[in-house]
Amino acid sequence: MIRSRIYPFLFVLLIFGKTLFSQSNPIDSLRQVLKTAKEDTNKINALWQLGRELYMKGDFDTAIVLEERADELAQKLSYTKGIASANKIAGNIHGVQGNYPQALAHYYAAVTAYKKMGNQKGVASTYNNIGLVYERQGNYVEALKMLLISLKSAEEAEDKLEMGSSHFNIGNVFFGQEQYDKALMHYQTALKLMEAVGNKRNANACYTGIGDVYAEKKNYPEALKYYNLALKIKDEINDPIGLAGLYNNMAFIYSEQGNYRESLKQLFSALKLCEEINDVPAVASACTNIGEVYMSLKKPAEAMPWLQKGLAAAKTTGDKSSIKASYKQIACADTMLGNYKEAYYHFKLYNIYKDSLLNEETFKQTTELQTKYDTEKKENQIEKLQQQEEIRVLELEQKNAQLKERNLIVALVLVTFLMLVFTGILLFRYQHVKHIQKVNQAEENERRRMAKDLHDDLGSGLSKIKFVSEKLSSKANSNPELVSGIDTIADTSMRLVENMHDLIWAMNPENTTLDGLVAHIREYGSDYLSETGQQLSLHIPNSIPAEKINHEAHRNIFFIAKEALQNIVKHAQATQVEMTVNFNNSRFNLHIADNGKGISQENTQGNGLLNMKHRAENIGGNFNIHSSEQGTTIVLEIPLSKLVRIA
Repeated sequence: MIRSRIYPFLFVLLIFGKTLFSQSNPIDSLRQVLKTAKEDTNKINALWQLGRELYMKGDFDTAIVLEERADELAQKLSYTKGIASANKIAGNIHGVQGNYPQALAHYYAAVTAYKKMGNQKGVASTYNNIGLVYERQGNYVEALKMLLISLKSAEEAEDKLEMGSSHFNIGNVFFGQEQYDKALMHYQTALKLMEAVGNKRNANACYTGIGDVYAEKKNYPEALKYYNLALKIKDEINDPIGLAGLYNNMAFIYSEQGNYRESLKQLFSALKLCEEINDVPAVASACTNIGEVYMSLKKPAEAMPWLQKGLAAAKTTGDKSSIKASYKQIACADTMLGNYKEAYYHFKLYNIYKDSLLNEETFKQTTELQTKYDTEKKENQIEKLQQQEEIRVLELEQKNAQLKERNLIVALVLVTFLMLVFTGILLFRYQHVKHIQKVNQAEENERRRMAKDLHDDLGSGLSKIKFVSEKLSSKANSNPELVSGIDTIADTSMRLVENMHDLIWAMNPENTTLDGLVAHIREYGSDYLSETGQQLSLHIPNSIPAEKINHEAHRNIFFIAKEALQNIVKHAQATQVEMTVNFNNSRFNLHIADNGKGISQENTQGNGLLNMKHRAENIGGNFNIHSSEQGTTIVLEIPLSKLVRIA
C-alpha cells in the first residue's frame, strides 16, 4: 500500500508573513485591500498573501491566478521581494497538484530573487522545496543535493525552522530508498527542532513521518502511536491536506492488521478530502490503496477500476513511486483474473519503474552525498571549534593584559598612596621635631633666665646673709648662745648657696649632656667626701658620649647620686666609698657602694630611699638597694633611650 507523502509541502509555506495568521479573517481583509489598492507594492503583497491563504484552504485554482498576477505586477515594478514571494507560493501550488516542471520553474525564479535580495533564509527554504520536487519525481540524487544545500544555508542562518524542514525532507529521500533507519534519524532530528520553535504544523508532519517508518518496520503499535499524535494536532490546526495523508497512512496499518473494513473507511475519507482540494498526487495514492485493499479481500474485479484510476492520476503528476505501486497491483489483479499476458506486461513495467527508483548507482550517489555533507559539516565544526579556541585564547590574552594593566594601575595607586602616607609621616615628624625644638629652645631660654635671676638675686642675698652672720659672730664672743645661733644661720646660708649653685648648674642647658652629668656627679662626690674624710674610688670610662639628655633625667640622676652620698656620710659610718659609671647594653648604670654598717630592714622604707626610687621610676629607670653588715650598694639602671632628648 502506498502511504501518502503529501504533507512535506506544508513546510515551505510557513516562512512567509505570520502577521496575517493572527487575524480572525485574513481572506476578507485582503480582498478589501485589493478593492482600493493602487498598482504598487502594497497590491503585490496583498495578491500573493491572499493567494497563500486560499492555497491553505485548498482553493488552488484561484490561488495560482493570484500568484501569477502578483508576479506579473512585481516584474513590471522590479519589486524583487514580490517576485520571490509570488513564485515560491506558485511553486507550492503546482507541487501539490503534481505539476512538477511548473513548480521547478517557479522555485528557481524565487531562488534568483532571494539571492538578489541577499535573503539567506529564503534561499534555504526554496532549495528545500526544489529538493521535494526532485524527490517526488524519484530523482533522489538531485533531491538530496538540493536538500543538503538548503540544510547548510539554514545552519549558516541559524534558522531552526528551516533546518527542521530540511532534515524532514532528507528523511523523505531516504524513506523513498527504503533506508528507514536513516529516514528515522532525520525525522527525529526534525521533530526536536520543530518542538524547539513551537511549530505544531511541522511537528505534526514529523510525527507522521516517524509513524511511516515504524509501519514499514511492521511495528504497528508504535506507528499508530505517532499517527494518533499527528491526528490530535491536525484537529487543532485545521489541516485538510495533512489530514488526508494521515487517513491514507492509518489505512495501511489497519490493512496490515487485517481490519480491511476500517482500512477502506479511512481511505474513502482521505479520497474525499483530496478530491475536494484537488490534490492529484494524494488522489492517486488513495485510489491505488483502495484497489489494494480489495485485492486483499480477493475481489480483483472491484479492485481493477480503482487501480486504473490511481495509475491515471499518478501518470498525470509523473510520480514514479505511485506509478510503480499501481503497476504492481494491476499485475496482481490481472493474474487473479486470468489475464496472464496483461499481468506479465504490467509486472514488467513495475520492474522498470522499481529499477529506476532503487538502482545501485542512485543508492551509491545518495550515500556519497550524505557522507560528503557529514564530512564537510564535521570539518566545519572542527574549523569553528578552532576559531572559537583562537578567539578564546585572544580573549584570555586580552583579559590578562587588562588584568596586568589594572594591577599596574592599582600598584601605582598603592605606591603613590604609600608615598603620600610616608611623606605625611615624615612631614608630621619634622613638624613635631620642630615643635619640640621650639619648645626646648623656649625652655632653655627660660632656664637661663631663671638661673641668672637665682644667681643675681637669691645668690647675692644668701651671700650677704653669710657675710653678715660671720661679722656678727666675731663681735658676739661674750654671748655664747648668740654666737651659736649666728653660726647656725651662717651654716644654713652656706648650704643654701651650695645647693643653689647645684640647681643653677643643672638648669643651665649647656650642662645637660651625658658627659656633663657624669662630670658633675664626679666633681660633687670628690668635693663633698673630701670634707667628710671618706675615701672615694671612681670607676668612670675615659670616653663618655656628649649626648644631650632631657632635663628631668639630668636632675633626678644627679639628686639620686647626691642623696646616696649624703646618706653614707650621715648614717653608714663608712670609711670608703666606690662610685662606678658604665654603659652596657645601651643602658646607663650607676653603682655607689660603701663599707659601712649597712641599712636595717626598717630603714629601707625611709623617705630618702623612697624618694630615690620614685625619681628613678619617673625617668624610666630601675633603682635597687643591696645592704648587709659589710656595707650597702645602690644600683641605678636607665635605658639610654630614656635619657637622650630630641634636639
